[in-house]
Amino acid sequence: MSVFELGDRALVYQGELLYEAKILKIFYPLSKIIKSNDEKTKEVVETAPEPIFLEKYRSSKAYFVHYKGWKSKWDEWVTPERILPYNKENLIKQKELVQSHRSGESSISNRPKVKLTLKSGVKQTSNGSSNFSEPSKRAELKVQIPDSIKYVLVDDWENVTKKRKLVHLPSKDCIANIVAAYTAQLQLSSTTQDDPALDNKLEIARSLRLYFNQALGSLLLYRHERTQYKMVLEKFPDCEMSQIYGINHLLRLCAILPNLVIQSTMDPQSISLVREFLEDFYVFLCANLKELMEDYENDLPTY
Repeated sequence: MSVFELGDRALVYQGELLYEAKILKIFYPLSKIIKSNDEKTKEVVETAPEPIFLEKYRSSKAYFVHYKGWKSKWDEWVTPERILPYNKENLIKQKELVQSHRSGESSISNRPKVKLTLKSGVKQTSNGSSNFSEPSKRAELKVQIPDSIKYVLVDDWENVTKKRKLVHLPSKDCIANIVAAYTAQLQLSSTTQDDPALDNKLEIARSLRLYFNQALGSLLLYRHERTQYKMVLEKFPDCEMSQIYGINHLLRLCAILPNLVIQSTMDPQSISLVREFLEDFYVFLCANLKELMEDYENDLPTY
């Protein structure tokens, strides 16, 4: 097992991908202390963890990490199986996982998956909105959109279609980071290692990111945004769109997701799992909505 020290760079698993992070604190289970560096003196400080912390990590070493380029609110405790040394070998592994994740054929998860796939019969109208056929009668997916998110969607529509504004890109909090933060919160709140409900939510969250990459160009853009989209593709050819776009476009996808799902080949049980995920995901988004909101621009920038 690798040995890490305070301040070390590392690569940490968030779902199926690895992200660069810095180790800020270390928990030692034998002595039951947490070591960190004092911000002013830079000296090592030892503190005793709270009882609730000990319940979760009583027998496991743990590392409190800060992800490079992420806000501190996403800092979290991770266990040894999620952290790798920052070296050439693991950087190659990081790139391989990204490539595998983009293809949708990642082999690192052997759990049953609830996949979201686009249906060819869903088309986009000339004004950029989605045109859905009559939903299947065999299943329903009704999810109440929170009022705070409804207001954002309405303002978003007015800003883009009426005021001819555009969301600033790349987003300060991209969809990939939002989904990673959500999955990290799920894992942190879990009290058991074998939790089918948790596993399903994690899998749907990861599928949602892939689904966004597929759906953006055909379902989630208004006409006024297409020139910007083309420029983004040219400027960032090696990036997923979920690494460029943020909360506004994610909310558009969440709003139409129920209609898309009921037109798919999903069985009723899988549809029910998507409903549970979406309701929980909305709670997370509402709690972080103010910090995730993006600024609009009046003129098309040069990317």
